[in-house]
Amino acid sequence: MTMQKILTVTACLASLTGAAVLFGAANAADTPKPALEQQLQELLKARMETAQVAYDASLAAFDAGNVTLDQLMEASAKLTKAQVDLAGKPEEVVMALSRHVERAKQTEAQIASLFKVGTKGGEAKDYFSVKRERESAEIELLKARIKAIP
Repeated sequence: MTMQKILTVTACLASLTGAAVLFGAANAADTPKPALEQQLQELLKARMETAQVAYDASLAAFDAGNVTLDQLMEASAKLTKAQVDLAGKPEEVVMALSRHVERAKQTEAQIASLFKVGTKGGEAKDYFSVKRERESAEIELLKARIKAIP
């Protein structure tokens, strides 16, 4: 099975899981709070899994030249938001933001190598955009680390 088929099947399963959770929530107006909280956690987890698949697919498409840097960075940001929203502790938020910084650094290194030799994919707008995104990710990580200190 090709990577594209695997990602497609995984995305479909994640979407169905999310839809099932959402459908259950919509049909239970008088559901007790603990049940609603469980539904919320399940939906947050489903969204995070879907965002991970979307990021992986975007990264593969970016490497193949089929999506733009902006689309890849948006997928990374949405994955980070999903991970942060799912986090239950400040340390988990720090971990999610750390992963975002690492993704940004990897992308920046890839674009920087192309920028230095002046080849396609290393245009100045892309290099400075990904550099700005990495700096922004590092700023958010530092804020979260400061907030996590008691």
